[in-house]
Amino acid sequence: MLESFDLAPELHRLATQAETYVNEVLGVDFGLTPVADCDRLPFFLTDRYRFLQAMVFATPCIFMAVQARDLETPAAIARHWSQARLALGGGIVAILTDALSVHDRRRLIARRIPFIVPGNQLFMPDLAVDLRENFRVPSKSVGDRLTPAAQVLVLATILGQTFDGLSASRLARRFDYSPMSIGRVFDELETFELAQIRDVGRERLIDFAGRGRRLWDQARDLLQSPVRTSRLIVRPPTTIIAPIAGETALAHYTNLSDPRRQTRAVAAKDWKALSQHFEFARHNRVDEDGLKIESWSYDPALLSQDPAVDRLSLYLSLEDRRDERIDQAAEALLEDMAW
Repeated sequence: MLESFDLAPELHRLATQAETYVNEVLGVDFGLTPVADCDRLPFFLTDRYRFLQAMVFATPCIFMAVQARDLETPAAIARHWSQARLALGGGIVAILTDALSVHDRRRLIARRIPFIVPGNQLFMPDLAVDLRENFRVPSKSVGDRLTPAAQVLVLATILGQTFDGLSASRLARRFDYSPMSIGRVFDELETFELAQIRDVGRERLIDFAGRGRRLWDQARDLLQSPVRTSRLIVRPPTTIIAPIAGETALAHYTNLSDPRRQTRAVAAKDWKALSQHFEFARHNRVDEDGLKIESWSYDPALLSQDPAVDRLSLYLSLEDRRDERIDQAAEALLEDMAW
């Protein structure tokens, strides 16, 4: 079907794989052809994507084909997808690519953006199709996400702290965890191949496999938002010793305007004692002068860069953002990082 069209070899192979995959999993005749009339689309879209079309269950669909190495952030993909749909007059538009990280896949699903990764997943919510097949989840007893203590150690390393050659006992003192907890962290990081653990006498020493952006990319799918709960305080105390977080911290790091309501973050272990001094707003009450307190799974002060929580924890805490303004500012956090 595609032989007579001018497609780069890699995209031709991707389209062929998509045809085979959809034919096998849905049992429909799925033949892709390039969209002939792309004049309605902005140049920056036709420059980044190849637009293909096909029928799925008698429904016309358009696919934005792109190699995984050329994919942008989920926020950028969402903007491109929305602009393409608008230019093409609505209808079903889906992303077609050869790979997606767990993080990117979750973000696209949360935004209900259709996509196909041949051999792995077909997500077409408007057609009530969500098939997941061969995504490999590490078969590790430690779970599929890092524990809070392990995440702290990884983020601290990405942010520039050096722990290579240190023992579990020294790191336990540094982060105020028990040696047993850090020992389990060592097991996690070794299992996920983020670090190497070596025995020297009676001590276990750690050496990280990467640094900076490389380690962030290696660990990204294992990291999660540190926020456990968030509550609004009606009449906050005049002073509270806790780093700013949420939109307040985002405004601190970027050109986002300061929100009227301030957000601060505290460790979950301190939450119960602190909450006894607060009066919380009811669900149906709006108090713009209130203070929002986030309870975190680890102490934000361990990584905070006074007066705010660290950039990476902040980015993770905003993972479920829906506001495009917040989304763009959050992505700027990483773009401005001194990796």
